[in-house]
Amino acid sequence: MEDLREKVARKLAANPAIKTGMLADALGISEAEVLRAMPAGYAHELAVADMAAFVTGLEKLGLVYFVTRNDACVTEIKGRFGGFSKSGPFFNVSSEALHLHLRLDRVAAVFHITPPSTDGKPAWPSLQFFQTSGEVAFKVFLIESMQREVGDNWEQSLAALDELVCAHRS
Repeated sequence: MEDLREKVARKLAANPAIKTGMLADALGISEAEVLRAMPAGYAHELAVADMAAFVTGLEKLGLVYFVTRNDACVTEIKGRFGGFSKSGPFFNVSSEALHLHLRLDRVAAVFHITPPSTDGKPAWPSLQFFQTSGEVAFKVFLIESMQREVGDNWEQSLAALDELVCAHRS
């Protein structure tokens, strides 16, 4: 693990703004492995026993940026969590902009990410969900400018994120 931490640190020093997915690709490992090897304070793996309750708690964040990706595509959607239901193995989110059918039983890890600001741009705190393979399931970002644009209370959203994270710190 120390060797991996050193490799990640070198890549970050060379390109502080590199996305964790690109870093994972460059190192030939999963993104979850990258997050576990990040410098102290960047990523915290959470202990989530009830994934459905945790995802329901995302409603308190207000407007978020939802991202999912695979090897061929990245999908980004602005929306709010809500309209929760369960259908078979799926946990559903049905709000105005988000229509998600999530397989929460396949989510093996959740990280709270607090990246440093780079190039004078504000950092986007996030919750990132990973499959057992270490590959991305989905990510939820808070973006101050996006929230302020629609009249959400940024400080209230950050407080809700902190409350959710503190309840699941390991």
